Amino acid sequence: MTGKVIIIRGPLGVGKSTIGRHLAADLSSLYVPLDDVLADHGLDRVPADAECIPAENFLLVLRSLLPKLQQTVAAGQSVVVDACFYHREMIQFLDTHFPGQTAVFTLSAPVEICIARDRERSKSHGEDAARAVHDLVSRFTAGKKIDATKSKKSILQEIMKNLARGAWRAYERRWPPQPTADISENENDPPAKSKSFTRPMKKRPAERLVVVPPEEARPPQRMTASLPVAMNESSWSR
Repeated sequence: MTGKVIIIRGPLGVGKSTIGRHLAADLSSLYVPLDDVLADHGLDRVPADAECIPAENFLLVLRSLLPKLQQTVAAGQSVVVDACFYHREMIQFLDTHFPGQTAVFTLSAPVEICIARDRERSKSHGEDAARAVHDLVSRFTAGKKIDATKSKKSILQEIMKNLARGAWRAYERRWPPQPTADISENENDPPAKSKSFTRPMKKRPAERLVVVPPEEARPPQRMTASLPVAMNESSWSR
C-alpha cells in the first residue's frame, strides 16, 4: 500500500496540532508539526514590510524534509503535516511532489472560537495574531472543509471516513510541475496563475521525524539547534 501526505490546515487556535497528533497516532503515521519546526529554527519571524511569515521560510523547511517524506510515503507509511498553510505555494509544493497522494483537510471555526481557544493555551499568541491568521487562511479554499467546532472524536471520525472511502481524492488540487501554477478557488475552476517562490535554495539533508505510536499521541518533538546545523537526522530525538 502506498502512503499519503495528509495536510491538516486551518487558523491559529482551531485545533490543528491536537487533531494532527491524534490522527497520526490512529494511522501510525509520521507526524510533522511544521509550525513548530519553523519556530525551532527562528524562521517564524514576520518582516517589517510583510503581513505574515514569508512563503520561502516554509518552503525552505519543506525542501529540507522532502527526502525523508518521499522515503516514508514510498515505504507505504502516511505523513500527517499540520500548519496554518496560508500560503498556496506550500500545498502546491507537496501536491507536485506527491501527485495523487496528497489529501488536504481544512479545519474551520469562527474567529471568536479560535481566539478563545488560543487564550486557554499556556503560551497564547494573542487576539491580534489569531485574527490576522484567521484572515490569511480564509482567503482561499483548499481540500475538504471540516467543522472544527465539533468534538475531537467527531472531527477525527470524519477525516478517517473520508480517507477510508477515498473521498479525499475529490479534494485534491492538481498543478502542472511548473512553479507558477496555483490553487483554484473553486474545485471546478482551472488552476490560476500567480506569483510563486523562485529564489534558489540549497538542498539540505532530510530530517528524522517522530512516528507517533497508535497507543498514544505524544507532543511533537522539538529541535533546538540552528537550521544549517540541525537539518539532519541527528537533530531529532525520539
